[in-house]
Amino acid sequence: MRIASSRVVSVILAFVSALFALPVAAQDAVPAVPAKKTVAVVDFSAKSISVVIGQGVQDYHFSSQYIELLNSELMTSLVNDPTFDVIDRARLRDLAKNGELANVTPSSMAELGKAAGADYIVCGDVELLEIDKKVQEFPGMSQVVYLGRMVVNLRIVEVATSRVIYAQKVTDALRQPVNEYTTMSVPAFLEILKSDVVKKLVTGISESISPIQIAAVHGDKVYLDRGSAAFSGGEILDIVVEVDKVYDKEGNILDIVEDRVGSVRVDTVRPKVAIATILEQTRPFQVGWTARRLAK
Repeated sequence: MRIASSRVVSVILAFVSALFALPVAAQDAVPAVPAKKTVAVVDFSAKSISVVIGQGVQDYHFSSQYIELLNSELMTSLVNDPTFDVIDRARLRDLAKNGELANVTPSSMAELGKAAGADYIVCGDVELLEIDKKVQEFPGMSQVVYLGRMVVNLRIVEVATSRVIYAQKVTDALRQPVNEYTTMSVPAFLEILKSDVVKKLVTGISESISPIQIAAVHGDKVYLDRGSAAFSGGEILDIVVEVDKVYDKEGNILDIVEDRVGSVRVDTVRPKVAIATILEQTRPFQVGWTARRLAK
């Protein structure tokens, strides 16, 4: 009886040990959360800006302070983006030889980024600013309409390779009617235009450095790892999966080959997550797959 009891006890102890070992094994299997990337922002230049003042706003005089405010708002928006860390502009200015970030040349971008400890350098220039005010006549009434357009060239440099990984011409055209019950000044209209441009810049920067990914899948719904800062609802995105990488002779990544596996539509937007309905899929979606906005 003692021998049998000993065997029973041994089996029980082995089972309990295995049971307690399961969470440890499961913990080891969980992939490590990738560290957030660090971004340094070089002030966007306006040296070659073309400013077009329409007949309706001839009293307005453009000031370079407008571009300084754009740089400041862009920096604030990027700092509030949870997908990456942003290096303080004051530290970046201290590292720049002449202290002026707008004067940093493309050839010195990577060196500046390495000195600052950045993974990426964000830079660009404001190419065009147009503004006008027109009066539209209707039967029995008239309406004032502000018209504006801004074009900004955005570039992102990968510090490790000195390679431009993203380049986009960001254009925003704004039409703002003003009725008899409201008033609007030229500076107030330009403030709206500036904020719209900054939102587009932040979206391009955020999603090129840290693409939108599927965080969870439940039935015909997917949860995306971006919330109200990225979506307003109704957006349609392609779901893609990486299938290969293209390298140069030095081993640097030149391109990533992706396979489109379906699409989703954003229906519900919460502060930190968006819930989307699956529109089509060639295979079951998985956590970690990338969601790409459709090109307009």
